[in-house]
Amino acid sequence: MIHLITYKKNTVSLFAGVLIAAGLGLGVPDAKADNGQWIITKNPYEYVDWGSYGQHLGSLHNHTTESDGADDPSKVIDDYRAAGYEILAITDHNHHTWPWSDYGRHPEKLGMVAIPSNELSRHHHTNSHFTRYPQPFRDNSTGDLETSLAEHEELGGFAHLNHPGRYWSTDDDGEVPEDVLEDYIALFKEYPSLLGFEIHNQNDRYPQDRLLWDALLTEFMPRRAIWGFANDDSHNFNQIGLNATHFVLPDLTLDHAKLALIRGQFYSSAITTHPSDERDRDETPLIRHIEYDEIAGTLMVVADSGGATVPESEYTWISAGGEVVQEGGKVLDLNNTEGLDKYLRVEIRGEGGTTYTQPFGVRQRPE
Repeated sequence: MIHLITYKKNTVSLFAGVLIAAGLGLGVPDAKADNGQWIITKNPYEYVDWGSYGQHLGSLHNHTTESDGADDPSKVIDDYRAAGYEILAITDHNHHTWPWSDYGRHPEKLGMVAIPSNELSRHHHTNSHFTRYPQPFRDNSTGDLETSLAEHEELGGFAHLNHPGRYWSTDDDGEVPEDVLEDYIALFKEYPSLLGFEIHNQNDRYPQDRLLWDALLTEFMPRRAIWGFANDDSHNFNQIGLNATHFVLPDLTLDHAKLALIRGQFYSSAITTHPSDERDRDETPLIRHIEYDEIAGTLMVVADSGGATVPESEYTWISAGGEVVQEGGKVLDLNNTEGLDKYLRVEIRGEGGTTYTQPFGVRQRPE
């Protein structure tokens, strides 16, 4: 089993081994081939058996009265369970609201997975998962982001950045400023435990973060994946269910949830892409099947919404630079798609919300 690591002994080699096994890079070479055709070299859903794996709604950024939330932990847990969520991280500011038994709730009895987490917020807000960090380094969180990332990485933890758009704005051309991009590139290069960041936060407060996602994917893919998260950042009942992480797992356990986060074996969704009177989580697309056919050179993504197949017109295929390379269609032909480079990701719009795949790494085989 994968257990919480609370002291750094032997964690560096364990940490690197987990990342390499998950295919997240650290110098792992791409697959080799030799005929000039386009291939997918990183597929976050490679290990998913869509016919047998379960899909579990998760929420990874939430607050209670243990920090600045309106409701006590037991109510937040109960409200998320009632909303159909099975995986939950309570991320109070610089405070571990965990284990749930301290608050009269037991995840195994509720049929849920509790991810030990907190939001480190004395610097760029960052979710730290799967450790009791900042212990044993100190009792209180540091004000330096890089110190936090380095120390929690020593403990075997994994992190994602929260609402980066709070800390930057687009330039006069509506693009990510060069200095902003350079700062985030440096962070992701230095800290492999930094899995990604929020592309949706709460009521879509920072939509420019999807520009940042494409800019960073263009820099790092296909060798280094950066996962996109959609989180409620809930502080009260009305913010529950705005966004979701959909875990695709063989079994609902903490171990499998952790490995899914490392691999990108999840997808994200938000209902806040729609007008308030049209938002409906039941009408937000659920991905039912993803299939890569290397021989045919095709990638297929199939989703339904409210029990009905999503029309092919509602799929948007995006590649390097955030360029839309195909409007519509459940299948993309890699070898006949103009503008394809470095990665592919898919946005699927339903009647009540929008769903985002994680990025697929692509490259052309040498002639």
